[in-house]
Amino acid sequence: MSVPPTHVCDFCGRRGRGGDATEVQSPASESPLAREELVSFAVAPGSEASVLCHGHCALFSSGANVDIQLLPDDLRPEGSAAENNLDTSSFVGRDLWTAAIGAASLVREARRGRKLRCHLCGRRGATAGCFVCSKKSYHFPCALESGLVEWHWWESGNRQRVVHCPEHRDPLVDIFWQPSHEDSLGGGEGTITSGAGGLGGG
Repeated sequence: MSVPPTHVCDFCGRRGRGGDATEVQSPASESPLAREELVSFAVAPGSEASVLCHGHCALFSSGANVDIQLLPDDLRPEGSAAENNLDTSSFVGRDLWTAAIGAASLVREARRGRKLRCHLCGRRGATAGCFVCSKKSYHFPCALESGLVEWHWWESGNRQRVVHCPEHRDPLVDIFWQPSHEDSLGGGEGTITSGAGGLGGG
C-alpha cells in the first residue's frame, strides 16, 4: 500500500515517509520517525477497521499484541540505519511490522488513545505508558526525543518494550546506551555490565 505524504500517524499525529516516496515531507524532517514510512494495519483485507501509523508507534503502544520473536535486535530509528544513511524500513519493512503486531489490538489502542494526552506535548493519541506506574502516557516520538525510551531492555535480550516517565527512568539509559552505542566503561557495544532491577508490569 502506497501512503500519500499528506497522511499522518493515528497515534503520534506526525508524518512519515510517504509510501514509496524517496523524499521526506516537511515537517516530518523534524521528527525522529521522519524516515520511517507509515504502515496500514487492517483487521481484514478491505476492512474499515484499520490503523495507519509508524511501526514504532505501534510497537510501543502498551496494549499492542506483539510477536517479539519476529522482530530484529536493533530497532532504533536512530541506530545503525541512520548512521549508514539508510531507511529503517530496509531493516523492518511494512510486511514484518504487520506480521509481528496484531491489527485488532492496534484498533483498540487507537480508540483508547483518543482519550489519552501525551504528558510532553499535550496532544491526544498517547498510548505508550510508563512501564512502572502506568500513570503517564506518551507518544513514542515524544518519549524518544526526551530520552524516555529504554532500548537496553530490548537489546539486552530481554525484548521488553519499555518507556519510563522521568520519575522511573533507568539510569542505565545515560550510562550504557548513548546514541552512538559507545560504552565509555569498556563494556562494548550492546553490552550491559551491571544489572538493573526494579521493573514492574505496566
